[in-house]
Amino acid sequence: MSETEDFQLPEWARLIDAGMPRERYLAATAAGEVTVHTHGGQVTSWRCHGRERLWLSTTAEYAADKAIRGGIPVIYPWFGGGPDGQRKPAHGPARLAQWELAGWGFDYDDDPEAVDLEFALGERNPRGSSGLDGVAGAEGWPPGTRADLQARTGRDSLRVVLTLFNYTEEPVRCEAALHTYLAVSDVEAITIERLDGVSYHDKVAGRDAVQSGAIPFGEEIDRIYATSEPVILRDNDHALRVGSEGATHTVVWNPGREKGPTMADVSDWRGFVCIEAAAIGPGALTIPPRILRDAGRDLPGFVQLVQELTVLVTSERAARPRPEPTR
Repeated sequence: MSETEDFQLPEWARLIDAGMPRERYLAATAAGEVTVHTHGGQVTSWRCHGRERLWLSTTAEYAADKAIRGGIPVIYPWFGGGPDGQRKPAHGPARLAQWELAGWGFDYDDDPEAVDLEFALGERNPRGSSGLDGVAGAEGWPPGTRADLQARTGRDSLRVVLTLFNYTEEPVRCEAALHTYLAVSDVEAITIERLDGVSYHDKVAGRDAVQSGAIPFGEEIDRIYATSEPVILRDNDHALRVGSEGATHTVVWNPGREKGPTMADVSDWRGFVCIEAAAIGPGALTIPPRILRDAGRDLPGFVQLVQELTVLVTSERAARPRPEPTR
């Protein structure tokens, strides 16, 4: 449960279902809305230009030992089973832990309409509790580190920033990803631009290849692309730029027509595609050690992983049919 008594939330934010498994914060302005569940520190909804841009399964489980299926799960400090394939739980404890609201922001120079919610997990949490007590895999959390998450919604964009702090005197090696589920009308009808010619590892086939042509959605797709350049998701008359900072790879995933229906917490495999900002494997992150100062407080070392989604408004408007002139 988030301890909110120390905070007076701004008028554009509110707490929903406090102390319940679905506890979440909503930030809503005229520009858009973003919802973040405290379980997993997970963005689960982003509404922009009148449309929900993220996918959340209607059969998602909300329990302490379950990851919420959909939105933007935080993967840290390892991806999958980790470098050796033996780590549990899959994708690390961050998405199973109880994150604490740590603050908010607004009135940005680059977008006066933008607002953000900020959450923290791990040691030196501003709210006191680490949020890791009793969490599966917590013993694998790097000692002396903290994770902060900022979810900022603006006029046309959602910017999610994962900041990893290191308070120790040694560098910390870790993997991280923002596992973004994007809502689509039908995954078999979408296209992802700017991946053609990019090398990737196909986890389903267990081989390396180079992208040529369209990704064959409908089949099970689980590919790690060796690029962090932005891509464009096109879905009928909607277009979304999916960019990242601090990532070394882009992961594209959808379970497909055979596996999707067998997954109890996937309500509609056709309704989403995952395009993830990832720093994994040989491209894992190194959090630098703290900076020792002669006077005052030592400064922690830190790195950031960012996923930024931008609605291409001009493209969407141009694709809409123009009304026939009245006579």
